[in-house]
Amino acid sequence: MKCDLESNGWRQGSLAKADDLRRLLAELADTIPEDSELVVISQSCDLAQSESVEPYVEAIIAPRVTQVEGNYTNNKNGRVLDLTIKILTDDRTISGDKHLRLRAVEKLTIPKERFAALRPADDKRMPMQTVQILADWLAARYSRSAFPTAFNDAIKTVDPADKKIRKIGKRISPHTAGLYFELTPNRDLRQGEKYRVNMLGLIIPSAEQHRAEVERDIKALKSLLEDAGMDVTGVVRNQAEVSVSVISRMQRMHLSDISHRQEDPLPPTDLR
Repeated sequence: MKCDLESNGWRQGSLAKADDLRRLLAELADTIPEDSELVVISQSCDLAQSESVEPYVEAIIAPRVTQVEGNYTNNKNGRVLDLTIKILTDDRTISGDKHLRLRAVEKLTIPKERFAALRPADDKRMPMQTVQILADWLAARYSRSAFPTAFNDAIKTVDPADKKIRKIGKRISPHTAGLYFELTPNRDLRQGEKYRVNMLGLIIPSAEQHRAEVERDIKALKSLLEDAGMDVTGVVRNQAEVSVSVISRMQRMHLSDISHRQEDPLPPTDLR
């Protein structure tokens, strides 16, 4: 049997109509937080497949938040993503924003047949740039870098309760496109060695006026790592000015992976 979700408009990042939530989530969710959205996270090509090949649609119930938190934007946290959707009027013009919070551990699998006669909401949409951020965040759940144990232990010596790293995380600017690093050596230390860290903070191309915020983030991280006995350099660049070759030799930094005492649990293993 073929469920033609693609011709009905369903794509990765599609949002369900409010009136369809109960039908879609029957027996799958005990409660649905008020003013939440059901965000489809399955890849668009999987939505186009027949039920015999891809029998389920993956989705996340995303509650509304009053504002985004910097450390949860632009794929800076492997477990939580804050993003913004657009609210539309009847003539499809944008009337406002709505901020959502997605948690990776709250993924649902919904039988595809429940979507067969439905269409996504037409009074709200996720911008294409945001859909790409969502896709990158989903992929990073399984591909993000693991820190050497000695690296984590060095930070614990100066921040044993994770207070400093959490404070940095809460303050990170939403205009930071990403934090990247080169760690040398990228392994546990041998006697007499110390870590050398080269950090790069990227500004969203349209947010150059917020450079000082990103520089503040890099400075705070640099200070913490230096206190832990590391040699650190840190620079800030506009994302549009950094080549793919530079990014390809660096690792994306998720601050949530430095601390193992987070609100959301780590996956049991590194699945790369």
